[in-house]
Parts: sequence; C-alpha cells; structure tokens
Amino acid sequence: MLHDIRVIDLTMHLSGPYCCWLLASLGADVIKVERPDGGDPVREVGPFVYGESTYFASVNRNKRSVVIDLKSEQGKRDLAALLETADVLVENFRAGVLARLGFDEKRLKEINPRLIYASISGFGQNGPLSKRPAFDVVIQGMSGMMSLTGPKGGDPTVMGISVADISTGIFTALDIAAALFQRERTGSPRRIDVAMLDCMFAMMENPVARHLNAGEVPMRVGGRHPKITPFQPYPTSDGSIVVAADGDPNWRRMCDAMDIGHLAYDERFATLERRVANYDELEALLLPIFASRTSAEWLDSLTRADVPCGPINGIPDIVKEDVVSHRKMISTVHRNDGAPFRFAASPIGLRGNRVDSPAPRLGEHTEEVLKQTRQTQ
Repeated sequence: MLHDIRVIDLTMHLSGPYCCWLLASLGADVIKVERPDGGDPVREVGPFVYGESTYFASVNRNKRSVVIDLKSEQGKRDLAALLETADVLVENFRAGVLARLGFDEKRLKEINPRLIYASISGFGQNGPLSKRPAFDVVIQGMSGMMSLTGPKGGDPTVMGISVADISTGIFTALDIAAALFQRERTGSPRRIDVAMLDCMFAMMENPVARHLNAGEVPMRVGGRHPKITPFQPYPTSDGSIVVAADGDPNWRRMCDAMDIGHLAYDERFATLERRVANYDELEALLLPIFASRTSAEWLDSLTRADVPCGPINGIPDIVKEDVVSHRKMISTVHRNDGAPFRFAASPIGLRGNRVDSPAPRLGEHTEEVLKQTRQTQ
C-alpha cells in the first residue's frame, strides 16, 4: 500500500502521532523527528510499563525516531536532507512555527517540489484564531460537542476519549492518502491544512444540519437519541444493555421478543414520529419491563429476534470478547528486550498479517536514518 512512501513526522501529543501511526500501519516509512530535550512530551505521560509510557508506545508504533535540534544550523541542514528524500511532511506546531524555523512553504518547495506538506492545528493556518493554542478539551468545548454530551439537564461533559485529536488524525491521514493519489495522477503535490475545530464540526453533521435547516437547538438528552426511540441504554435486573430499534420493523420485532406486542400498534407508538413525540410515556412503560429480567436474558431474546442490541461493556469486558480475538483487534508488540506490549490494533491495512514494531526509544534511529539519507544524496 504505502511501502514506498516516506513520511517525516514532526508531530507531538496525539492528533499528529495518531495520523502518522495510521500511515505507518499502511506500510509507510515514518520517521519521527524529535527535539533533543526529552522528545515528544507524551513520553512523560503515564502509566509506565517497563519504564515506558504506554500512551507514547501506543500511537508511535512502527516508526523510527531521529533527534534533531531544529533551532541549530546543523539541525536545519539535517531536516532539509531528510525532506529531500520524503513524500510527506506532517507537523502539528502552532500556525507559523515551522516557517519561523526557516521552513516556510516556499523553502519546502525548493527542497522537494514533490513534497506533500500537511499541517494539523487547532484552528487552521489562517483566520482569526490561527495563532491560538488548542488541546482536545478546548476543541470539544468550542465546537459544541460538550453541549450535546452528558445527562439531560446536567452539566456539559467531555467525551471519554480524545475524540477531537483522534478524528483530526483520521481526517488528515485520509487527506494525505488522497493527496498521494492525486500526485500519482498529476505529478503535483498538495498543501494540506486540517484544523481540529473543522473536524469536530464535521463530526457533528446531524446536530449542525438540524440547526441550520430546521432551526432546532440541539441539547443534551443523556443516553437517548434525539430523533429515534427506542435507541438507548436500558437498566436490567443486573446491569444495563443498549437497544437500537431503528424503524418500525425493528420496533415490532422488539415488542414481540419482549411479549409486549400490544404496544407495537398502540396509536401512541405505532410510528417513529409518534414514539419520539410520546417518549416519556413509552419510557415509563419500558423501564420496568427491562428491569424485570437480566441483561443476558434480554440480549438472548432480542438477538434471536434480530433486534440491534448489545451489552454495555467496560474495557476489561470488551477485550475478552470472542469477536476481538477473531477480528485480531489487539496487537502484541515486542520491545527490543522481548517484553510484550498489547495495544488496540490498527483497523486498516493488512490486519492480522502485519507485525508491529515497538515505539522507538528517543533518537534510536538517528545515526541509521541520517547515514541512509547522506548515501542517497
């Protein structure tokens, strides 16, 4: 796939490293350029296993680490030499930082006319907020995402993962793949400017569309769906499950499976529109029914009726599911000393046939990479 593609990774924290990890999982040669005073700050974020940050180790697999001081003249020459051999440059500095280091777009084109230059930032390379710093939680708040997350009537809530960082990494990797395809066809590279705020805004396509076109003001509704019901978690006698009876056929199958067939054609609930309009009445009827049996009993009945449903797993639960092993969703990575790490596997590329290499030690490949670079010049 990307086995002949070299990526220079000038990123830190999560959005950029996640993007470059995806490219590496597709076979790209990703060279992570780190500063000499500790490298990527995430190296210092725990928990630590075998003395190594699991955070860093997870999103920097399959990369090589080179230490370069970009503030020194020798460091600038070393980076320029690397860029001559590269297909893609990815950076997530604040807008304008790379240019101040001597690598603006004009210089990059002089160094390598075929280089695809991708920038990740909080608010883009231009515009009224371009100079502002940003982290995931800031973007979740500003984008409106937090206004939609949390219990009805409760406080805004940050999502349980860094969704702004991760979505931006995915969007950037997709744009880079498209730019590589475009370059293959036209011979011309493309400048890529991806902003975290743009990505979070795009992730909220449904609430934004409802507001812009129907004048709605989407708000927090807890675990339910604002326009579909039943479509939420339900407490059972020993836990909770999720049911997603989308559409009238699923609703009728759900009612039959739960021995409440009379509700399927009750005029208050006979159509999706009426079920949403009469949500409180329907919930008052369903809650005690779900609470009367165990999660396993309901999942068995609903699954046999082909109603979309599932357990509410904790992380210790999901990693033990048979589907996780069958789909090879966990990657075991052996460090140079043989010690194993286990991580979520990349869901793309040659799944199951790829052997991941461990995240590099700081500067582990400096001599190797710079020597190879000099030999190609």
